[in-house]
Amino acid sequence: MKQLNYELEVQDKEFERKLRAMRQEQERMKQIYDQRAGQSEDAKQVAVLEEELKKTKTYYNKRIREIEDKYKYGMGKAPKAPADSGPKSNRSNNSGIGKGADLAAATQEIQGLREQVQ
Repeated sequence: MKQLNYELEVQDKEFERKLRAMRQEQERMKQIYDQRAGQSEDAKQVAVLEEELKKTKTYYNKRIREIEDKYKYGMGKAPKAPADSGPKSNRSNNSGIGKGADLAAATQEIQGLREQVQ
């Protein structure tokens, strides 16, 4: 009887050791899977930044097309407004669009936007 109890005890210890090893292996495999599937914090942050980059590129590409179309159809050659046309705002319009800017200035702005996108 003592022999059988001893063998049972040994088998229980062996079983528990194998079970712990299997659980550790399962946790390790889960971490690997999460990294590959993009579930880690770094992967999530990369995905957010990629989405932000995509939105930024879309915005600037749209803006470039708008500026090109504006000058293509001659809408950007509006006459200059008189010097005292009303109250001044603190906002700056450095682009010159809508203020009679020439095509060279618009082309330069488009090139600058393209460089920002890339």
